[in-house]
Amino acid sequence: MKRALFIAFATAALLACKGKDSATAPAPTPDVIAGLYDLKTINGSALPYTVLDQGASGKLQVRVASLTINASGIATSSTTTRLVSGITTLSEQTDSKQLTFVWNGTKWATTNASGTTTGSVSGTSVTIVDNTPGNPQLTFVYSK
Repeated sequence: MKRALFIAFATAALLACKGKDSATAPAPTPDVIAGLYDLKTINGSALPYTVLDQGASGKLQVRVASLTINASGIATSSTTTRLVSGITTLSEQTDSKQLTFVWNGTKWATTNASGTTTGSVSGTSVTIVDNTPGNPQLTFVYSK
C-alpha cells in the first residue's frame, strides 16, 4: 500500500511538471539588473582597446570604463581614454554620459541623435552594441 501511494504521489508530481521547461527562467526585472558593471572587452578584445590609430601621432585607447544601471531606466557610463605614443601617455581624460533606455525583457534600447544603442543582459553580464552611423559597430561587454 505504501509503495502504491508513493507511486501515485510521484506520478502526480511528474504530471504537474509536464510542459514546464526548468531551463527557462523568467526575465530579470530592472531592479535585479541594476548595479555597477565594469567593462571587460570591446569587440572581444581586453582593455586597453585602441579605438583610433593615428600612426606616428598616437593611438586613442579606452583604458577603463564602467556602467551604472538603475531600476528606473537610467544608465550612466564613465569611460577613461588615453592618447599614447609608443609607451608614453600623451593625455588622458574621463567622460561620463547618461542614457535613458526602455526595457523589453532582458533587452533594452536607446536612441539619440548619433544612432541606436542596444543592450542585453545575461546573468551578471551586460552586452551593449553601438550602431552610430558612420562609425564601425562596437560591442562592449560589461560584468558585475
